[in-house]
Amino acid sequence: MDPSTAVKLVIATHWHDDHIRGLSTIFEECESAEFACSGAVQTDEFLELEEIYRMRPEIRIPGISEFSKILTLVKERSTSRIISFKLASSDKLLWQKNLNDGEFIKECKIHALSPSDASIIISNCEIARLIPREEENPTRIPALSPNHTSIVLLVEIEEDSILLGSDLEETGDLRGWSAILESKTRPQVKASYFKIPHHGSATGNHDDIWTLLLKSSPISVLTPFAIGNVLLPTQSDIERIYEKTDDAFSTGSPQRPTTKGRGSLVDKQIKEMGIKLRQVKYSSGQVRARGHYTNGEIGWKIDLLNGAIPLSKVYQ
Repeated sequence: MDPSTAVKLVIATHWHDDHIRGLSTIFEECESAEFACSGAVQTDEFLELEEIYRMRPEIRIPGISEFSKILTLVKERSTSRIISFKLASSDKLLWQKNLNDGEFIKECKIHALSPSDASIIISNCEIARLIPREEENPTRIPALSPNHTSIVLLVEIEEDSILLGSDLEETGDLRGWSAILESKTRPQVKASYFKIPHHGSATGNHDDIWTLLLKSSPISVLTPFAIGNVLLPTQSDIERIYEKTDDAFSTGSPQRPTTKGRGSLVDKQIKEMGIKLRQVKYSSGQVRARGHYTNGEIGWKIDLLNGAIPLSKVYQ
């Protein structure tokens, strides 16, 4: 299958490096695809950050370099004044099409369930605080955290659904998972497949996700995370997930990054510049899920590739 024609929509769920890095290359290959990202980027503040990156490339702004390249590609592909660029927000339909699998025609929809309006407004204020003043000369602008503007996606295929949780965290207010769960306008369906948010951590959990948005014991998948002394998911995270489902998988095990000494003088200069270096161990693990319809119900076939494992074996 040729990605230049097969891929119809590329979505940047949020701007943290572990989700955005390399996305401009993917979008460049997917020549027929539209692009969607969080509604938070429509603001003057975010676009000012993008302008700062282009004018002052010595300042490292996580995610902005990828966004700038994608924005250039979107403009180049535009054949009219209408630019194929979609902004995601709560309960917004991003894509819809009838798919013909050779036997049946199935209606497919992709909905954004987040970010909420409150998340976008608060994010605008946070972005404004990141913009350096004229007298400042930073080498790096920090990423926004927590991930309140992450895009959660609901993919509907006929009578079944897939819930992709991105990195959305729970805040207990009008942002995060509470905003989705309390929405009266989101599609009232339950998914049989779940991409667990935020690497399975407790901050991305809300127990009502499992009862209101998911079918009983859904196929559940996560990606691990490691930085410093933080390893996700933790053993308690794994135990909590298995209380909700019997079918949980991970693309691999979290591997603690290591540092490499370069001599005291070099290390001192790097530290003074505010740069943190670490050796990253990459994994290409993949949990491949293929759905097959039988009598109106979808059954999932799971293949674990390149180091992907059952979640129960993450720390074995």
